[in-house]
Amino acid sequence: MQLSTRLARKAVDRLDAGTDPEDILERRRRLLDRQIKVFGIDGGPTANSRADVAEQLEKMDRLPEARVLRGEVVVAYRRNRGADDLFTVESEEWLAANLMRSGMTADARPLLDHIVDFRLRTLGAQHEATRRAQRRLLATTPEELE
Repeated sequence: MQLSTRLARKAVDRLDAGTDPEDILERRRRLLDRQIKVFGIDGGPTANSRADVAEQLEKMDRLPEARVLRGEVVVAYRRNRGADDLFTVESEEWLAANLMRSGMTADARPLLDHIVDFRLRTLGAQHEATRRAQRRLLATTPEELE
C-alpha cells in the first residue's frame, strides 16, 4: 500500500474512532453514491468506495452484504485493470477472506489458486504475501485430499 494511501486510511480511522458503526456505514454509503454519480458504476474510485463499505460491513459482522460488494469490486477491477493486476488480486484476497470467514471455503479456492499463482510469479515463493496465500489455500483443501 502506498504511503499516501496509508496516511489517508489512518486519518479516516481517527475520524471514525468512537463513532457509531451505523453512522460510519451511512457516511461510506453516501460517498459510494457520490462516486457512482461522478465516476460511473465501474469507475476506479467507485470500486474503492465499494471496498470501504464492504470493510465496514465486515467490521459489523454483516458478511453476506459485504460479500456482494467485494464481488462487485473484483469484477470492476478485472474489467478495468485485468486479471493479473495487483489491485485485482488484492480485491480477490479480500473476497476470499470473506468467503472463508463465512465457511465458504470451496468458493474461496479458485480465487486463492489465482492469488497464489500471481504471488509466486511476481513475488516469489519466500515472500510473506505468497506464503500467507498458500496457507489460506491449504486451509481450503478437504482433509481426504491431504
